[in-house]
Amino acid sequence: TESIQELHDLAKRFPNDPVIRYHYATTLATAEQNSAAIAELEVCLKLKPDYGMARAIYGDLLQAVGREADGIREARSAVELSPGDPWIRIGLIALLQRCGRIEEAMTELKEAKTIIRADQQNESTVIQQLEMSLGSKISEDGPNSPAGIQQ
Repeated sequence: TESIQELHDLAKRFPNDPVIRYHYATTLATAEQNSAAIAELEVCLKLKPDYGMARAIYGDLLQAVGREADGIREARSAVELSPGDPWIRIGLIALLQRCGRIEEAMTELKEAKTIIRADQQNESTVIQQLEMSLGSKISEDGPNSPAGIQQ
């Protein structure tokens, strides 16, 4: 497709850019060109070995082509590289489930839920702080100021 060709051209133009390589690989994977996507991710991960999301996708693709143990190993490595990212852990859970490793998937699910709850709490705290800050700004400037105008 056109996007594959454009990303191929970008990868040739910027061969040492792991982000371009990652996007090229994921586009290839979406087009079910798994072998080519795996090769691109291998280049990407040589350039940036700690790229957690790239390693997670690499694990999924390895499992998809029948390399289950390698896929799980790479997905676990992705979680280690990005321990606070629930989406990478959810990817590992899905991979473990596809491989029939339900108990391991359940253990990972518990950790993912803990991370998501903590993220929600942090987001709620930030929102409350912003509301308090904006509320004090409205009090200072009055209800007709730009900060106090209701939409």
